[in-house]
Amino acid sequence: MLKEKMLVISIFCLSISIVISVLIIEKGIKNNGEYVSSRLSVMSGKLNKISNSLSYMNNKVNGKNSYSSAEAAEYLGITWEKLYEIG
Repeated sequence: MLKEKMLVISIFCLSISIVISVLIIEKGIKNNGEYVSSRLSVMSGKLNKISNSLSYMNNKVNGKNSYSSAEAAEYLGITWEKLYEIG
C-alpha cells in the first residue's frame, strides 16, 4: 500500500515538473523569437538605408541611372560580347 502511494506521488510530481518545464521553455522560445524578429527588422532598415545611399552616390558620381551596353562592358572590364553572354 505504501509503495502504491509513493508511486502515485512520484508520478504526480513528475507530471508537475514536466508542465513547469514546458512553460519555461515556451516562454524562452517566444522571447527569443521576438528578439530575433526585432533585430532582423532593424537590420533590414539599415540595409535599405545603405542601399539607398549607394544608389544616390552612384547616380551623383555618374550623373545617370543606366549605361549603354558598351559603357557597361567597359565599366566591368569585359567585352560587350561577354556581357551579352552573361546577360
